[in-house]
Amino acid sequence: MKVEYEDLLTATGDYAKDTLTIGGVVVKGMQFGIMYHATVVSGLLGVGFPGIEFLASSGYGEYNNLPILLANQGYIQSAAYSLWLNGEHGTSGSILFGGVDTDKFYGSLVALPLVQGRDPSIEEFYVTLQGVQMRDAAGNLITLNGGSSPDPVVLDSGTTFTLLPAAIAESIFTVVNAVISNGAAYVDCSLASSLFTVEYTFTGITISVPISQLILPQNFSLPISQSVLPQSPSPTQCPFGIQSSTIGVSILGDTFLSSAYVVYDLDNKKAHLAQAVINATSENIVEIGSGPNAVPSVTGVHTSPKSTASCTPTTSNTHTTTTSMTTPTPKPAPCNHVRFPLTYSVGMK
Repeated sequence: MKVEYEDLLTATGDYAKDTLTIGGVVVKGMQFGIMYHATVVSGLLGVGFPGIEFLASSGYGEYNNLPILLANQGYIQSAAYSLWLNGEHGTSGSILFGGVDTDKFYGSLVALPLVQGRDPSIEEFYVTLQGVQMRDAAGNLITLNGGSSPDPVVLDSGTTFTLLPAAIAESIFTVVNAVISNGAAYVDCSLASSLFTVEYTFTGITISVPISQLILPQNFSLPISQSVLPQSPSPTQCPFGIQSSTIGVSILGDTFLSSAYVVYDLDNKKAHLAQAVINATSENIVEIGSGPNAVPSVTGVHTSPKSTASCTPTTSNTHTTTTSMTTPTPKPAPCNHVRFPLTYSVGMK
């Protein structure tokens, strides 16, 4: 079997089934690919809807991936999981199968129904983004061209950048004085210390992303292939975490998700959003149930996030087995009953 991802990386090998043991949990009948020859250097764990797994999208039929198996085998109550990237462009954090950690987000989780994306026959994690705006260091609103137009966007942990419609992206580039080189946007690296924010508004919630989360290191390597971005146009320029979409799809990737706490509910076709707590040092895990209201109505930390927009590198303090969770571009992600929700640290890069 040959797999080709949307960024043209390939892998050749066979599919197999075996018993998977993670953190003391034994998952039977786990289907996976064995790569013999590949330009992909990182392992990929499919946690999305079965319809977007490679075999299904290639016409070979669907199979139950890890989230579905965890639910079917009684380890978690439903196919739902929480993703907390903990800032730093998704280089640390955790994925929590079957549970919600209320110490990792502010306020209340807001449920957003999934909407039709580019292909109505494929289930992906598209939600409606109502608008995008910016604020300067003084908190003054900066209106963006095209920023008030609703747009279906996919919440995709497998994409590093945030890809926005050209009008919005170019308006943001103007505000931050971005330079376009080899088709990519770069900004002055010193912008990381400013207090500008980009705000993404959904029905019932606005997620604020500090500019520090959008300034990537000059030698930043892309996940999966570990390829390096084109050389910065000058020694003072860094890659910018927002790019103009050239593929006809708007994607909220790691540079958005690093500031959000997201619960992916496959069973009910919903995504639940809240502003993430960065560098949280405690946990309070509540189990996700089953049925139409499986994700509990819980409240997170009440403190204002304004004082916690830190981008200091950190590692997850979870106490369970570590694994890697990455998905091909630009496909999003999903999960499953737990006598205890299953937590694993996430290595997105």
